Amino acid sequence: MDNYMEKWNPLEIISMNAEENYRKLAISSTKQQIRNILKSYVGYYDPFCELLQNAMDATDRMAHNVGNEYRKGIKIYIDLN
Repeated sequence: MDNYMEKWNPLEIISMNAEENYRKLAISSTKQQIRNILKSYVGYYDPFCELLQNAMDATDRMAHNVGNEYRKGIKIYIDLN
């Protein structure tokens, strides 16, 4: 993290055009969010559990949007090779 901040030069932003400025700011913000998420996984199975939770949330949202026509379900395939 400290290495990343050392590379940041606020004076560079002044010389960039507005579109490039916003693009770089968005990329930087996204990278920081990803770093924070990855740091939050402290256990070996945390990313796997997160994927399962995201899948369950998505099926709940779909069922809510579609209604009775949607049958909730999640299929998991694991290849140990």
